[in-house]
Amino acid sequence: MHYDDTGGSSRVNIFYIRGDTMSKFRSTVSIIATATALLALASCANTIKGVGKDTAGAVNATQSAAHSVERAAKK
Repeated sequence: MHYDDTGGSSRVNIFYIRGDTMSKFRSTVSIIATATALLALASCANTIKGVGKDTAGAVNATQSAAHSVERAAKK
């Protein structure tokens, strides 16, 4: 426990964090932040791949429709 030494009272300062505890806390926060960032980037990559597949499918459907119209026009 760390006692608040301001004013001579014997109150316990619940917000006191020792240096080594603070560095562990910072390390933990850094690891969590890095993992979160990597997860977000992985999600973005999957979304971009999905958009690419959707776009390719739209292009194929448009080309197929164009060929169908062309064949119908020739009849």
